[in-house]
Amino acid sequence: IPDGRADAIRIAEAYRLRWRIETAFQHLTEALSCEINTLCYPKAALFCFANALVAYNALSIVKAAIAAVHGHEAVTSLSHYYLALEIA
Repeated sequence: IPDGRADAIRIAEAYRLRWRIETAFQHLTEALSCEINTLCYPKAALFCFANALVAYNALSIVKAAIAAVHGHEAVTSLSHYYLALEIA
């Protein structure tokens, strides 16, 4: 954010967006196993990460569909781990 346009609200919004991205990567790592230590080849690790991103998109679609039908409160009570397990 440029100095002349930086205010507390804009900085807070940018920081909140950053944490949404960090949370997505946390779900990728923990629930969808995008980082496998035994993958010694960069192409294999990249392929695994790309598959985890596709699964995360599927997980997001399922959560959006549940929110549309049952409301946002139903999505907040869901377990990311068990949803990812079902997708896997």
